[in-house]
Amino acid sequence: MKPSRNLQYRVKDLRFDNIVVFLLKDQASYLSDDDVENIRKLSNLHRTMVDNVLRLRGIDFSEVKLPRYDYADQTEISQERVDLMTACAIHYGLNIGMVVRFLKGEYVGESRDADKIIEKVSPYIDEVDCEHIKRIINQGCPSHIDFEEDYDNKHMVLRKGNQQTFLQFPEVTAKAMNKEEKFSHVIAYRKWLVYFSPYCRATLQGIREKYGKYRVIFDASTQSCPHEIVLNHETSMDNEAIIDFGTAKTCLLTNIYNWRISFPDEVIFLALADITACFCFARLAADIQGAFGFVAEELFFAPSGHVFGSNTSASSWEPFRRAIKALIFIVELIYYFLTLI
Repeated sequence: MKPSRNLQYRVKDLRFDNIVVFLLKDQASYLSDDDVENIRKLSNLHRTMVDNVLRLRGIDFSEVKLPRYDYADQTEISQERVDLMTACAIHYGLNIGMVVRFLKGEYVGESRDADKIIEKVSPYIDEVDCEHIKRIINQGCPSHIDFEEDYDNKHMVLRKGNQQTFLQFPEVTAKAMNKEEKFSHVIAYRKWLVYFSPYCRATLQGIREKYGKYRVIFDASTQSCPHEIVLNHETSMDNEAIIDFGTAKTCLLTNIYNWRISFPDEVIFLALADITACFCFARLAADIQGAFGFVAEELFFAPSGHVFGSNTSASSWEPFRRAIKALIFIVELIYYFLTLI
């Protein structure tokens, strides 16, 4: 995930709030005690930020790189870990891309080897999908976002807050965010960070209920006014992989019909692959993880895995889905020929 001009986000018109953390980090060089106290008095948010920066600016946060062997048993987000991640962000000037590169590991899919994967699947998928798989693993998603956002647009969205549906089910959101954090699909920071970092923004969150199940929705499309800029405006589909999953159901029904004609008295077994968190498999590029952030549980979350609601989420999984489909088909053919022997 090397830096790229095609994958970057920053607030365009910087304000005092965007550089104040640098001043507080090296207070002795820039600020008197009276200056610090005056900043603290600007608002409750400033007071919280100042207190956190002064408390966390010198601590050792290196343990966030250590494996979490008990992650599966986690029932709530560790506030100590949130502090360590926030301390790391303070050290790197609230630049989420630098934090992610420090953490590496599963936050960037470090263990994935694009060349080995391509070597295995290239005989069964086309060259275009091979190139997409290389890009998604080595560079991250989406294929292109070069977004300089107006300060006023960013803070207008922050003032709106999340959708009412998201606020109606606090137990659902708490469970969902704990699950996402323990599986390293998101990084949790103190909430004030999104207000002061020029590398972070927040997208509204909602909840959709269907058949008694709840899904958190990353709403990157809804505008409250014509001039509001939302994230899906900035993520172009021009260089994304094609999406042909919509034909899967028709193909399956066609196959069942033909199988029954060919084998009228045989039992037909169906095996369906349901891959958990498939959209999260594709990692967001390091430098734009802050741009895909959101606020929940009084924390700011920067996702490392792709989100459910971006216009590029499905296209970032499609090349892998087609590869899996092709490999399953090969296995089915081998099994079929073995039964003929």
